[in-house]
Amino acid sequence: MINQKFNVIVSTISLWHEIQEFNRKNNKNYYEIFLDVDPKVLALENKKDFYIKNTSNVWGLDIEPQFPRYPYLILKDHYKKDPEMIAKEIIQKLEEGEKK
Repeated sequence: MINQKFNVIVSTISLWHEIQEFNRKNNKNYYEIFLDVDPKVLALENKKDFYIKNTSNVWGLDIEPQFPRYPYLILKDHYKKDPEMIAKEIIQKLEEGEKK
């Protein structure tokens, strides 16, 4: 898809600096986008009771995540936007960067 000039957005949970660096080095035109969500908001949105069922070994609660050091874009997301709106924001930012 990338060779056909499509913008490809892949969502991952890459909370280790080692993985972030690997992605940056091994993916041409890689842009790291950090969706910054307050853990308290995640717990409130707890649609599958994840934060009730899992009281230990949970990223952001008792395991410290390695948030991206150099994200291309940081989006503060409090679940008020649907994924399509977020994707449009990302694409708009990438297009603005290409014009510079």
